[in-house]
Amino acid sequence: MNGQKRFNEYFAKLILKYCYKDKYSNLQILDKPDLRDIEHNIGIEVVYSMEQDRSEALFLQRQISCCIDENRKVKLQKKLDTIHKKHKNDNYEYEYHGNFANGVEDTYLKEIFDCVRNKVDKLNKCLNYEELDSYELFINSAVPISEFGEQFDVLEKLEEINQGERKFDVIHVLAYYDLITFDMLNKQIERKKLYYFYERIGKAAEELMNKPPLD
Repeated sequence: MNGQKRFNEYFAKLILKYCYKDKYSNLQILDKPDLRDIEHNIGIEVVYSMEQDRSEALFLQRQISCCIDENRKVKLQKKLDTIHKKHKNDNYEYEYHGNFANGVEDTYLKEIFDCVRNKVDKLNKCLNYEELDSYELFINSAVPISEFGEQFDVLEKLEEINQGERKFDVIHVLAYYDLITFDMLNKQIERKKLYYFYERIGKAAEELMNKPPLD
């Protein structure tokens, strides 16, 4: 299994457990879907909304812009410079562009919607998916989603995209330091702010991923 994909699955598992302990305390890492709650017959697909280095570059840019600790800012900038050198011919000086007046999809959020389209399509076409009572989607994204009008526009667009014989009952979007849960059945939104726990959970996910299997 791809190392970054495996990390993302552990990361999603721990994020969901931290935010919704009662509901997601027994998730197992499997395949199609990636996370499974066997007791409640729930499956969760886990995905990045964009290529990893670009996502990390975006995240670092956001951290640098908000950081007041100069020593930490220097360290973050070094990480960002390393990514820029690796992709010197690519546009990793990414800005949060787009015009919301033209619709939410004419913005940086388009990458999230494209990701959902792809996963809905695979959910309905793939014969290897387990038949479960409920399917959910977890998107690891570096882009922010405003908790004012923007998130409601996102919910409306997700309702439009999430169509088919199989649908995602819940779509979780990890948007910068917030986990935004879109309840597609009840058309509700819940936001959990992670703050500094984000990095702690990331380290815990790495430890779990690198832990040797039991004999």
